[in-house]
Amino acid sequence: MENVGDFEDDQGTFSLGFHSLCLIVWYSYFHLPTTFSTNRPYLVNVKSAFIRIEFKFLNMKSHPTNKVVEYLVILFLTTYVLPGYAQEGYPVPPFNKNRLFYIQHSKNHNTFVYDAFIQDGNIQADKPVNVYKIAYTENGKRTPLTLIQRKFAFGIKSKRLSANVYEMQLAASKKVTFYLNLVKSGMPKVYVTVNNRKMFLDRIFLKIKEGTSGIKVKLDYALFYGKDFDTGQNIIERTVPKE
Repeated sequence: MENVGDFEDDQGTFSLGFHSLCLIVWYSYFHLPTTFSTNRPYLVNVKSAFIRIEFKFLNMKSHPTNKVVEYLVILFLTTYVLPGYAQEGYPVPPFNKNRLFYIQHSKNHNTFVYDAFIQDGNIQADKPVNVYKIAYTENGKRTPLTLIQRKFAFGIKSKRLSANVYEMQLAASKKVTFYLNLVKSGMPKVYVTVNNRKMFLDRIFLKIKEGTSGIKVKLDYALFYGKDFDTGQNIIERTVPKE
């Protein structure tokens, strides 16, 4: 994908002035919290703490003025908007070659991990996914899910579609469907479609609504982190549960 400032069309260079910058900042401020999806006229990519803002609607060539605009917009977003979505200080589970994804939430650092069961190079048919909790509140102790966690929240319901292909849903919701299969390298991967964006999933962060807990817990929003299914770009998709 093109870098910021390298967009062009038949109409030639498009240089941004002060009023255009104000419009972009206004648009970003009021629309960015809604979603990080390409169904908006921008795309925010976060990769190794480096943020690029790609304005698909600007169609502009490289220009010193545009570089200044890029810097100012990035400064605005990283200072006032994106920090609300960061999970600073959250641990990363130990590496596992069969790792599919993991889920974290805003109440504490305890992490729910999803690894594929691989036997003789194939996904194990009777139990394709191993789900467990890493209790970072207890020095990183690894524990199985409780009955309530498994039945009503973080457990996985799976259905075999064909050899090494499974359809899955979290126990907490039937609204999001995950698909598990083996990619060309033979590694297990999960992909999901969020906001009409298909991605290979890495992790999910759940922002829990204050004052809710247990089986009556409610979410403010969920963030899906992963890589675009076609391009491999790091992406974030945000969803807000309907009341």
